[in-house]
Amino acid sequence: MVEMRRRLPRQDANWQGKYTVEGGTPGVWGACDILDISILGTGLELFEDPQRLLPTISDLIGRPILVEVQTPAGASISFQMMGEIRYTTPGNRGGVRVGLEFSQLSETEQAILNVLESMQAVW
Repeated sequence: MVEMRRRLPRQDANWQGKYTVEGGTPGVWGACDILDISILGTGLELFEDPQRLLPTISDLIGRPILVEVQTPAGASISFQMMGEIRYTTPGNRGGVRVGLEFSQLSETEQAILNVLESMQAVW
């Protein structure tokens, strides 16, 4: 029997974005890819050296992270996501893969994520 690790399945995203980690160097943003997303969380691959932000990769776990996303639809759809990093692992594209659990999404933010998930098949 296969154990389901997530409470909800995630949709592939493949969006580009940038991130900053609370407790890291103030004002420093790194590049990232948003790999998958659900109403509860997202999988990211961080490409900028996170050690510029914090002493070690393991220091990322439990930290709040702010991610700014511009979807493939262009500048007309851009938004921010805030959450807590739950795990880290080496990424498939040379970065660091992190799992992010969203914290306190407003009804509007939840609605935006629902619309983006349903539009994903179009992109």
